[in-house]
Amino acid sequence: MNNSWKTQQPLLLLHTSVLVCTLLGCSGEATPPRHTAEVTAEEAAFVGRAACAECHPDQTRSWRGSHHDLAMQEATPENVLGDFNAEPFEHFGERTEFVQRDDAFFVRTFVSEDSENTPREYRIAYTFGAEPLQQYLVETEGGRLQALSVCWDTRPAEEGGQRWFHLYDEAVPHDNPLHWTGFFQNWNYMCADCHSTGLDPGYNATENQFNTTWEEIDVSCEACHGPASQHAANADVPTLVDMKRPEGRWVFADDEPNAHLQASANLESVTNSAQTDACGRCHSRRTPVAEYEHGDNLHDAFRVNLLSPPLYYADGQILDEVYVYGSFLQSKMHGAGVTCTDCHDPHTGETLIEGNGLCTSCHRGTVYDVEEHHHHPVGTPGSACVDCHMPARTYMVVDPRRDHSFRVPRPDLSVQQGTPNACTGCHEDRGETQEERDAWAAEITESWGVQKPFHYGEALHAATTWQADAPALLQRVINDDTQPAIVRASALPFLAQSLDASTLLAVERALRDPSPLVRRGALEALDGTDPAVQVALAGPLIQDPVLTVRAEAARLLAWAVNVPEALNEIPLLHAALDDYRATLQQRADRPDTYLNQGNLEAQLGDAAAAEAAYRRALEMLPSLGSATVNLADLYRATGRDADAETVLRRGLELAPDDAALHHTLGLALVRLGRGGEALDALRRAWELDADAPRYAYVYGVALNDAGEREQGLRILEEAARRFPGNHELVSGLRSLSSTRDAVSNSK
Repeated sequence: MNNSWKTQQPLLLLHTSVLVCTLLGCSGEATPPRHTAEVTAEEAAFVGRAACAECHPDQTRSWRGSHHDLAMQEATPENVLGDFNAEPFEHFGERTEFVQRDDAFFVRTFVSEDSENTPREYRIAYTFGAEPLQQYLVETEGGRLQALSVCWDTRPAEEGGQRWFHLYDEAVPHDNPLHWTGFFQNWNYMCADCHSTGLDPGYNATENQFNTTWEEIDVSCEACHGPASQHAANADVPTLVDMKRPEGRWVFADDEPNAHLQASANLESVTNSAQTDACGRCHSRRTPVAEYEHGDNLHDAFRVNLLSPPLYYADGQILDEVYVYGSFLQSKMHGAGVTCTDCHDPHTGETLIEGNGLCTSCHRGTVYDVEEHHHHPVGTPGSACVDCHMPARTYMVVDPRRDHSFRVPRPDLSVQQGTPNACTGCHEDRGETQEERDAWAAEITESWGVQKPFHYGEALHAATTWQADAPALLQRVINDDTQPAIVRASALPFLAQSLDASTLLAVERALRDPSPLVRRGALEALDGTDPAVQVALAGPLIQDPVLTVRAEAARLLAWAVNVPEALNEIPLLHAALDDYRATLQQRADRPDTYLNQGNLEAQLGDAAAAEAAYRRALEMLPSLGSATVNLADLYRATGRDADAETVLRRGLELAPDDAALHHTLGLALVRLGRGGEALDALRRAWELDADAPRYAYVYGVALNDAGEREQGLRILEEAARRFPGNHELVSGLRSLSSTRDAVSNSK
């Protein structure tokens, strides 16, 4: 066999690879028809909560009025909480008027910035949520429901509520995807599947229209337990997901401060991943990849986001809206076997016990609920367990949500990394700057004798800032099986920056990990490495039992389809690629579907199909910079440099501060022989994102090539000091410095 392919990199058309794009955000007068599945002997169907209530009246009463019950409702006088007789609301020149006529509610608002345009009136079709804010949905063209950005603050007036407010403290032009008419405020795409039961998006890609239906308008019984027709017909047949914990109980040993989960005699384990996964289906940041079957492995239906910016801080604390699941997986609570219903009533959603009593049911109050532990007088702010271990971050202006990683405050990490800490979240008077407050908190917690062991945040921060010790720190996390699986999974992709014999051993070991998250992270670490290594290590995982893992393996190895020698070693690749394509088509209403489809087609060498996919993504979301960059890279790789310039300049009209667009434009202009313009574009990219080593490197080299050697060296030297672990920067600086020295010595 000719193995020459083993020493070559795969021939990709793209210079910039964007693997998975996760879009941000969350937030028709008649009810859509019910859409009931056909009942078969093998498959249960939805029956509705009325059927459940006959045998489960207590649970139904508890559920009534819960956030799940109020997730979405028809806009009736009983359900609408906002004051539709209020004065018009002004937001950066955009005026919204509220009107009630009999039992119907309307808004009048402009839909463009055209001064000649008259406001349009929309009827409120549905309410969305109830506490601490309520949003309103209006029906627009193509079956779309759009969420208004002007919301009603439902908190009591004494807490600042009972007012209209806007979700964004800035002007949101009509052509911005965050505008209420825009892509990110579309209920069908962004919100529907987690606010209703048995939802079918009903998207027609050809017509670009929705015919969205549901079984029940809100989050009802079968949203969590699964279709219940067989259980309703025969109570001995369980519903698909039993939310009760397997037999076991939390007990204290005489000498331990924390309770442990004790299994009954006939059970080896009482962990219940089915329950956590059932909640995590909606309480997580994730991308759908297959039709969700209640009770199945979560990772067979969703690609869960790892702990990476801009969703999380480097130490895993919440940054964007991540909906609890990714935080909880980091926690020692999860590692010990705690599940959602150990703390929350599954039907009301409320905590089982108010205050510290909930925590002291498993953590001895005589050890933890005392001033010697929390260093605050009992009963004062700071003495509540959640104040220190579950600090809140406010989203949507008025909605504080607690971090569920249950972490020990680490102000020393704040000093190093600029991450938040619970101490200075309350003690804002301990310095004029955040740096001073962090230093104060670090000093005082050290005086208390608080332990400061190695934290995985040190490794993730080193990796995101390209520090020289990042590979060693990452391996320390990855090889430590006591670290949470989501943490080890999040550390693995960073090793793609520095794969060598040592780090490759860590990746190889992780590919055999029991956690699908870890296996998926290990596959991501192999991006860009030697093709033979990819085939040898990733090849077996195209038969992984978990869909998200084998789909990732197929994506990584797609290049091998065009290399017969490699394909001979992974003959089942075509079947795995079919699985991967199916995951991309699961949600045809998502522009990232077409972005990733374009990436796949480019990897397979089909430039025409890749171009069509990228263009489809940009039709759906014109401001999707990653699709613009990849389309331009495709053009450059196929000799269409003028087309690359055109598409990039169009993208910059929509996003003038997108550093990636400026950088890619600079590369296209270099190919076009317009060095001065190229240098301006590369400089702008570097100015906009000084934390990207690649931009500094390319700009520094371009300056050198333009005859501005000293300035180019200064750029590279500064960047190399900041990012000493970036091999491209360090080697580029070494090469240019050697050239300068040689020129100097020859004079």
